[in-house]
Amino acid sequence: QDNIFIPWASVDYDFIQTLGLHVIAGRDFSRQAGTDHLQAFIINESAVTLFGWKNAQDAIGKNITRGDSRTGKKGLVIGVIGDFNFSKLDRPLDPMIMDVNVPRFTSFAVRVAADHIPATIQYVGEKWKTYFPDRVFEYSFLDEDINALYKAQENLARLVSYFALVAIFISCTGVFSLASFMAVQRTKEIGIRRVLGANLVSIAALLSKDFQRMVFIAMLVAVPLAWWLMHEWLNDFVYRTSLSWWIFVAAAAGTLLITLLTVSLQAVKAGRRNPVKSLRSE
Repeated sequence: QDNIFIPWASVDYDFIQTLGLHVIAGRDFSRQAGTDHLQAFIINESAVTLFGWKNAQDAIGKNITRGDSRTGKKGLVIGVIGDFNFSKLDRPLDPMIMDVNVPRFTSFAVRVAADHIPATIQYVGEKWKTYFPDRVFEYSFLDEDINALYKAQENLARLVSYFALVAIFISCTGVFSLASFMAVQRTKEIGIRRVLGANLVSIAALLSKDFQRMVFIAMLVAVPLAWWLMHEWLNDFVYRTSLSWWIFVAAAAGTLLITLLTVSLQAVKAGRRNPVKSLRSE
């Protein structure tokens, strides 16, 4: 009557028990009832809210017509199940209605013990050939089907990781080359400082000071941009993790540490040279 469109699933009497769903009000479908396949519906909590009923218990016994008001299936709500995810996690929990309608069955759900999978598949396959000899027996595992939904995200994560490693390698190569160039340019200055008593730590600090300043400026640009990009990406998911501040602090600290180690290697190498050779006139 209100023309509300929601997902609908035709199931068997054992569907809710097989998938481990929870009936929070009313009852499950039952063969003993005799008329459940004709006039019984089970809805989820989100459907209760969508229909404007007070709570799950209040929904029991309410009238529903699925389809056209004249020719559609009319019945009563006999049970309410807790919300569960029946689509990808980037979607909110949608309302759902279930009924028993054998002609609409397109597949079977079988709960299999982990230590009896081959034997169970063989048994089910034999029964399938007995009852459906004209149809090919095909099966898949639910956990693998669920994992396949997020294959694109896994591939994206792997691709980002590869590009990140390449970017880090290129950056380290550039810093190493630039530090080597600066060490050569300041060879005499380093030699004078060594003669005057400067130690290797002060030499490393001298060369790394400019690099750390550049890294700090780069982080001021990169951190807000990275936070914005990650925030926009996570917004596509209803169920998502939060962006913790320590992730960006750790990234900045790691970048500074890599830069410091790269520059310090060149500084120590330059500082250990013989000052006499460094100061010798060309």
